[in-house]
Amino acid sequence: MRLINKTWVLLVAFAIPGIAFAQEDTTSTEEEDYSMYDDFGYADEASVQYANAKVIGISPARFISIGYDYQAGYDISAASMLDGLGDNMAQTGSVLSTQGVRLAANVPVLSKNSILIQLGGQYWNMNYNFDNPDDLTNPLLQTLNENGLSTVGLNTTIYKPFNGETFMLAQANVDMNGDFAFGDFQPMKYNRYSLAVLMGKRPSDYKQWAFGLSRTYRAGELNYVPIFMYNYTSQNEKWGVEALLPARG
Repeated sequence: MRLINKTWVLLVAFAIPGIAFAQEDTTSTEEEDYSMYDDFGYADEASVQYANAKVIGISPARFISIGYDYQAGYDISAASMLDGLGDNMAQTGSVLSTQGVRLAANVPVLSKNSILIQLGGQYWNMNYNFDNPDDLTNPLLQTLNENGLSTVGLNTTIYKPFNGETFMLAQANVDMNGDFAFGDFQPMKYNRYSLAVLMGKRPSDYKQWAFGLSRTYRAGELNYVPIFMYNYTSQNEKWGVEALLPARG
């Protein structure tokens, strides 16, 4: 009798999973419609698509750069700059070499999908090595020999995308150029202030273009120049174009 009871217990134990499995097998489940999530999005800005500041294959940005310039010997002529001094102040000097160091840095201070702001600075000096410095009488040649020429500047770049294609790019510079030395800067009224603003589009990951206006001193005097930016990389990434006309291309 005890053996019979154990046999029934074993049969029931093996039968229950089988019944459960059979019930699960015969129950149909409705497939979920995932199209209901097509409009799903996050509340933060990462969910908004903005035009990237770069295109594929473009030259990488240089956060810190160091350079050295050297020019071999040449002659330099300076006329009299002061009225009433006569022709005796005009002079031609023999320069053995000109050399100097360039330092530049650009650091992102705000980097978000919706805006990118960089701050930078630069320093560039040129020293003039004259053949006979003691024989110089012209004030221009004398100050070139003693102080050389220096440039100190600060700049900021702002990239503001409005959507997945349209963006604005702005750059502002302030530069101090002259024959000054550190600790003895020239008056601030001689500073140069430059500004460029462009509006453009980035239709694909391989191309961006923009038109704008620049306030610049490239030609010596203050000028307002139309500018055109075009960056393009071929689909096979074998060649491309980087241009900011008329400045460079």
